[in-house]
Amino acid sequence: MLQIGIIGCGGIVERRHLPGLLERADAVRISALSDVSADRVNLLADRARVSVEHRYTDYHELLAREKLDVVIVATPPAYHEAPVVEATGHVPTILVEKPLATDVRRAERMIEAADRTGTRLGVVHNQLYRPAIEAAAEILARGELGMPFLYRDELLGASHRVGAGTELNWRTQRVHAGGGSLLDNGYHCIYLAERLLGQRVTSVQAQMSTFTHDCDVEDTAFVLLRHADGALSSIQSGWSITSGRYTAQRVYELHATEGSIVFDHQGAPLAVFRPGVEGWETPEVSPEREDDFGYYAFRDRFLDALATDAPLPNSAEDSYHVLAVIQAAYTSAQTGAAVHVHA
Repeated sequence: MLQIGIIGCGGIVERRHLPGLLERADAVRISALSDVSADRVNLLADRARVSVEHRYTDYHELLAREKLDVVIVATPPAYHEAPVVEATGHVPTILVEKPLATDVRRAERMIEAADRTGTRLGVVHNQLYRPAIEAAAEILARGELGMPFLYRDELLGASHRVGAGTELNWRTQRVHAGGGSLLDNGYHCIYLAERLLGQRVTSVQAQMSTFTHDCDVEDTAFVLLRHADGALSSIQSGWSITSGRYTAQRVYELHATEGSIVFDHQGAPLAVFRPGVEGWETPEVSPEREDDFGYYAFRDRFLDALATDAPLPNSAEDSYHVLAVIQAAYTSAQTGAAVHVHA
């Protein structure tokens, strides 16, 4: 039975990690929780039936007192580095909510600490495991649609997701989040683009600004990515569309030389279009739970990797690369020039 400690008791833990881990009582036990808010710790600890002596408002005490197999770090991104570095060498495995850090320098220090101590360090890239994404990747791998050359992902809404901890709007504050809509939402789009196109990003051109929110991070970002084989991705992420909090607008599609894939098309999770064929195919795709976004499939792969000592589903290096792409986008927006991605 794996003993798990959680640092950070915000919305993502309440919505996904806590219920997801409690479902897997066959394999794991939530042993300890920590958050700067005692109210948040007690709320989630009560649900997980964690006794009072294993509830902390100081993660240093949790790491010093608890014997754990896994630590999940789910604080706002600016506060990932310190607990991760401290936990290395104390626990065999650390899982961090995306992004690994707010910039590549912090990520490098975290990776170096994990490598030095032999601690495995993984990151949650849950949307890779959405059934529609996995089905699309299989179609592309079979070569049915020829060479993929364009991924288009536009995720535009009216607001960030409001948090559940002591600072409800931490996503809109650079000191806590490190960036705005691109780092928060566009991050997912980048790793999906690389998965579906099959090639890493090598250069970035970007424009971004803040239009409708009083915050010190971008609420709108347009990013053009070039991949190693010349394929392109167009990513737009924004919290600036004043059409209502729950009416986010998304265009979500991939184009190849012999067909196209469109996600969430007229009620179908996946639609395949082929040249010269009227209409579209809707391959069978496993249903997702509400507010799943691939988390439960990721959870099972993560726990399977721990049980078999296999590589973690998504490594810290994977997140480091996405951070390098985003950092290049911020530089491009400041300079007006394309920026090469070295990672």
